[in-house]
Amino acid sequence: MGLTPILTSELTREDGATDLDAYLVDTVLQLSYETGGGRRAARRGLSILKTRGYGHVGGAHPFEFNDQGIVVYPHRYPTDDAGAADESSFLPSGILGLDALLGGGFIPGSSILVAGLSGTFKTTVAAHFLMAGAQAAAPGLWITTQERAGDLLRAFDKMSMDPGLRAARESGRLAFLECTPGLEPIEKIGQAAERAIDDQGVRRVAVDSISDLVFGIEDEGARQEAALWLLRRLRSRSATTLYTERLARAAGRNPLSEIEWAEMADTIVYLGLVEIESRLEKVVSVLKHRGALAEGDLRSIYHTPKGLEVSERFIGLSGVLAGAPLGKRKAQIENVFQPLYFIRDFLHLAKDPGMEPARRAQVLQNVSGQTEKLIALLGRYFDEPVRPPGAARDRQSIAPQAKKER
Repeated sequence: MGLTPILTSELTREDGATDLDAYLVDTVLQLSYETGGGRRAARRGLSILKTRGYGHVGGAHPFEFNDQGIVVYPHRYPTDDAGAADESSFLPSGILGLDALLGGGFIPGSSILVAGLSGTFKTTVAAHFLMAGAQAAAPGLWITTQERAGDLLRAFDKMSMDPGLRAARESGRLAFLECTPGLEPIEKIGQAAERAIDDQGVRRVAVDSISDLVFGIEDEGARQEAALWLLRRLRSRSATTLYTERLARAAGRNPLSEIEWAEMADTIVYLGLVEIESRLEKVVSVLKHRGALAEGDLRSIYHTPKGLEVSERFIGLSGVLAGAPLGKRKAQIENVFQPLYFIRDFLHLAKDPGMEPARRAQVLQNVSGQTEKLIALLGRYFDEPVRPPGAARDRQSIAPQAKKER
C-alpha cells in the first residue's frame, strides 16, 4: 500500500527482548527509562539495534521531552581530525609563573587537567585561562557545575585584571554554560558546547569540574568513557580544554596516584596544600606536559589583588609533598642574613678612628635601622612579640635591684 508502518511493543522479557521477532522489520529502536536516586535525575535512552540496508550510530543516546517535543542527543564520536589545532606555539595560561613552569604555556588544542583540594585556586586558574584567551581575542566558554555565572562574575570583580571576567563577557569573548550535576546528560552538555564553538568562535573551554559533570554515572568505566567522549568532541573543534578535578585528600609523595582523570590529560597542573613551619601554604607543580618540556619544581602559589602569582622554588626544603619538610627556606635565610651583612659592614666602618662625628652618627643610625629590621624578621619568623627599644635594658636594671631587695 506504500505506507511506512511503525509498530510499538512492550519489553516483557528479562533479557530486554520483545515478543515481536526483529527479522520482521527493517529498523529496531529500543527505548529505556532509568529511575534516579539522590541527586541523580531519571534518564531516558534510545538505542538503535538494527537498520536494514544502511548504517547507524550504535550505543545508547539520551533523549528528553521539552517544548520542541522529543529531542535526542546523539552519542557519536568525531570521524576525523580535520579540526586539529596548530601546535607550533604556546597559549598563555594568564599566570606568568605558571607559564614559566610550563616552558611557555599550554599546547593549542590540548587537554589540561587542574587537580587539587578544595580551596587551592582551581577555579581561579580556570578564570585566568579564559581571561588570557579573551585578551588574545580567543573567545572562551565556561562550563560551570557548582556556581552560577553571576556568582562567578561577582567573585572576580575585585581582581584588577585586564580584561576582567565581566568585561570579557560583555565584549562577547566569554560565554557561560550552567549545568546541574546529575541532572543533564553529558551528550546534552557536549551539544551545547559545540554550538557555542561553532556560533561564537570559542577557542578555549573550561570545565569546572569534570567530576561533577559526570556525577550520577555509577559505573566507573562509563564515567571514564563519558569524560573522554566530551574531550574528543571538543578537541575535534580545535578547542583547548581545561578541566578541574577536586581531590578528596592531600597527596603524598606521588600526587598522580590520587588523580582520577590523569590518563586522559595532556597536561596536569597539581595544586596542593602543605604545612611548612606551622603554616599552611598552597603549592603548584606541573606533573605532566605531553609534547613539551616543563619544570618539575614545586612552588608556592598565592592570591594578590591582581590575581594569582607563583613564587620561587622551595630552595633549602625537602620532603614538602610528604608533609614533613626538612631544612629552612633559602629566601627566609637570605632575609635574615642580609641585615646582618649590613650591620657587619657598618660596624667595620665605625672602627675608623678618623671618621667624622656626623658620618659616625649616620653609620650608627644605619646599624640601628638594620638591627630593628632583623629583630622584626626574627619576630615574625618565630612568632615572638617584639619588645620596644629599651625594654631589654629596663629588665636588666630591674633584676639586680630585685636581687638586692631579696
